[in-house]
Amino acid sequence: MRRIALLLALLWLAAANAQPKAKCAVTEDMVAGAWESVKGASFFQEMELAREDGKRVFSSWLHQRPEFSGGEWTLRDCKLTIRIESSKTSFEYASVRVRGNRLYLREEGEKAEAVYKRIK
Repeated sequence: MRRIALLLALLWLAAANAQPKAKCAVTEDMVAGAWESVKGASFFQEMELAREDGKRVFSSWLHQRPEFSGGEWTLRDCKLTIRIESSKTSFEYASVRVRGNRLYLREEGEKAEAVYKRIK
């Protein structure tokens, strides 16, 4: 009898863990646009996540001068990845949230979020 109860408990746990995870509530439309750093450990002072001719293009500015341009960005499962091929640089944000006109990015292993305000 105990074996059957144990087997049923294991089957129940396996079924519970097999349930699909909740989908990310953040979409590309929500993050696309120009953003300015307003709080936290932001790497970019200003940045743009654009879509041009079917491509996702990343650019950033420091003191209103171009910093990075021609990069690529992807958003998958609430994770934002930015790659700048010309400098062999990449940035990976493990958590992406959007609330109103604010974008919250948190790097893997970090507790604090960088906060950006929409400027376009």
